[in-house]
Amino acid sequence: FDFEDLRKEQCIYHDFTNRELIRKGFNVKEFTAEKAGKILARVSEDFDFLLYEYFKTDRAGHKQDLVKATDLLLELEKFILTVLKSITLSETLLIITSDHGNIEDISVKTHTKNPVPLMVWGAQKEKLIENVDSILEVTPGILHLLIRG
Repeated sequence: FDFEDLRKEQCIYHDFTNRELIRKGFNVKEFTAEKAGKILARVSEDFDFLLYEYFKTDRAGHKQDLVKATDLLLELEKFILTVLKSITLSETLLIITSDHGNIEDISVKTHTKNPVPLMVWGAQKEKLIENVDSILEVTPGILHLLIRG
């Protein structure tokens, strides 16, 4: 995806509000969390697999900024809830996880060794969950679903 796709609302940036891009001088519209959630849900219908990476919470954790972290988590909650309301759960599988801990313990500047969440909604969620006991098994579980259904 490129800036034209972003302007046409055919994709979203890692900062789903586009505030970072606007601050850097790019000519794009600011999105609310809800608008971005609707865009991601709509675009996901065109793909067998879509990965969206959000790492602003990771940055806030590294900066040990509790206020920023709280604000980001509240905005992320709106985004995720909108995605969930906007997808067809009987046809779509939504997986939310992390590759490491960090924001859950703002007293630690680096990544933590805490377990990370795995949240799964929608089609075939039981098939994924029954084969995943650790973060290392998420990707193979996704591949299994894509290949074998």
